[in-house]
Amino acid sequence: MPKKPKFTRQEIIDAAYEIVKERGMEDLVARSLAKKLNSACSPIFTLFDSMEEVKQAVYEKAKKIFVDDLKQSLDYFPIFKEFGLRYVKFAMENPNVFSTLFGAKSSVDFEDLLVDFADVVEPILEGIQTTFDLNREESLYLCNHMIITANGMATAFAARKNKYGEEELGKYMSETCIGLVLILKTKDNKLDVDFAKQMANSIDKMPIKKDAKEGEA
Repeated sequence: MPKKPKFTRQEIIDAAYEIVKERGMEDLVARSLAKKLNSACSPIFTLFDSMEEVKQAVYEKAKKIFVDDLKQSLDYFPIFKEFGLRYVKFAMENPNVFSTLFGAKSSVDFEDLLVDFADVVEPILEGIQTTFDLNREESLYLCNHMIITANGMATAFAARKNKYGEEELGKYMSETCIGLVLILKTKDNKLDVDFAKQMANSIDKMPIKKDAKEGEA
């Protein structure tokens, strides 16, 4: 009768993820993982063919955690601002995990995001179209630029010891977003002065949960 594995695959993945979260993917080797599990190396390779397979499993776990966090943006208004805040906050709070997902990239391929995070990005695009009265192409333009901004902020802030607060991050995101919206409106000759003032006055407003918003109506 085959000997029962000492650990499950999930237990090994979870231990490996903790190493990556604490110290980065470069520190995930068989010896460090065995030490984390308080075991020899051999039990690891009864369930995984190589450390590369373990690392790929850790990457998938990291991606799921990141996506699940971003999905919570859908419960807020405006969605796109909450999305940007969560994107940056995740990087600040989990710099090694963020680095595992995006490496040293200063930007993210928007087309890849549309595929990988479609169930998050698509509702954000719809929210942008409705909120700012933009067409699909304009919404894609705005969303692309906001993700570039969020990723740049995330990459810059991930390594900083002094973390920014939500309100400060929200203001940065709003200033960029509103500037882009006004540019799009100006190009299409659809810029309304009252609309511009309304947008300017919303810079300091933070996202709120949709159920709270509905309760205020």
